[in-house]
Amino acid sequence: MRRICTVVALCLIAPHALAETAQPPTVATAAAVSTGTASSPGVVSAAPNASPPAAPAASTLPPAAPTALAPPPPSPLPPIATTPSPTRFAAEAPLIDAASDLLAQGRPADARRLLDLRAPVADESPYATIPVLRRLADRMQPHPTGASADPTARSGAEAFSLYATLFAYGVGTGIYADVVADVGNARTAIWVPLSLGAAGIGTAYALDNPKKLRATRGYGMSTGLTLGFAAGIGLAADLDNRGAFKTCTTSPATTDPSGGTFPGFESCTTSSVGFASTIWLTSTAGLAAGYATSYFLEPRAPAFGFVNSTGLYGGLFGVLSAAMVRADSSSVPAAFLTGEAVGVGLGALGAHYLEPTESQTRWSTLGVLAGGLLGMGIVVLPGTDYKSATLPLAVVQASMLGGGFAGYLLGDDEASEHGANHARLHLEPSVNVVPGGATLGLSLPGLL
Repeated sequence: MRRICTVVALCLIAPHALAETAQPPTVATAAAVSTGTASSPGVVSAAPNASPPAAPAASTLPPAAPTALAPPPPSPLPPIATTPSPTRFAAEAPLIDAASDLLAQGRPADARRLLDLRAPVADESPYATIPVLRRLADRMQPHPTGASADPTARSGAEAFSLYATLFAYGVGTGIYADVVADVGNARTAIWVPLSLGAAGIGTAYALDNPKKLRATRGYGMSTGLTLGFAAGIGLAADLDNRGAFKTCTTSPATTDPSGGTFPGFESCTTSSVGFASTIWLTSTAGLAAGYATSYFLEPRAPAFGFVNSTGLYGGLFGVLSAAMVRADSSSVPAAFLTGEAVGVGLGALGAHYLEPTESQTRWSTLGVLAGGLLGMGIVVLPGTDYKSATLPLAVVQASMLGGGFAGYLLGDDEASEHGANHARLHLEPSVNVVPGGATLGLSLPGLL
């Protein structure tokens, strides 16, 4: 009887047990079975050969824990520097704009040179604007300068100027030595200038190696030698007019047999040694002065070309001015020296305050020459018979000045490079309505 009751009980319980075990496992149970670990409290992991346990009711499951996000990886870049002060930003803004414009025009070398001249390397973050522009300019160049290059070293064009200047000085010194020694044999005389010219090239190589010569040294010597040579010619001519190189001798008086006395004759000779010595000494002084200027003042490279042009053209203006006032021919050398001195002084002031670029220097020099030719054409072509040379020479001088000014403006392709300095020469047209019509004018609002 007991066995029969046990069998009946099993038959009643078995269908419920099979129904419960036949239900699909929950996510937690499946994860526990696959990993062999319990995923939550109260869930027992099942053995490999055992049937999965019954899933608890939904109301008995604990709330799901919020998913935790992994922290972001550390950034390899350094922290961004703080914002510069308004004063520093205002000072660097024109330079940054100018360098960016040069890079956009495909002129990385000019951009790098501008940054080196106007913003010396400072102890600042490598990710600041100016250091980034420096690296960008280096990488855009066909032959990058690299981090080890010296930004203060001379350029390739200045190297040519250095070698040519010292070669010319050596040749000139050789010619002077021939004059002093009074070498009459042409075969012997030609070797002295050539030998000293080769010595000049060797001197330039010694100055430029093993370390490149500092920038503007070559330009300084070239400008000094040119202006000194021109001044030497003018000074020698002026001294010759004053009789400084003249040596006169008087022959003794003679008496004829009849008792008459004839005075002696005076014969004068001009010493070529004194003439040559004056030119060589002033050329040497100019060369030394140019190097000293570049060494102590360290002006920008275009400043030397600007002063060179204004000095030579100033001497020409002095000669034209002497002709306008009908001065004696003996005063022409002195007028040239005065004009050159004034031109050098004005050029130095202009180079300091206007800060002309290389392009402006070349264009203004060409403009003065073209203006002079145009003025001569204006004077000569009409065929007018002038009673005085004052008017035609004044027209030529005015044309030269206008051509130089126009060339300076045409060469202003880097106006943003110097900011307010170039804004002084900004032309602004204006139209003013007046009773009965209007007036058209051009003004320079930023000049003063």
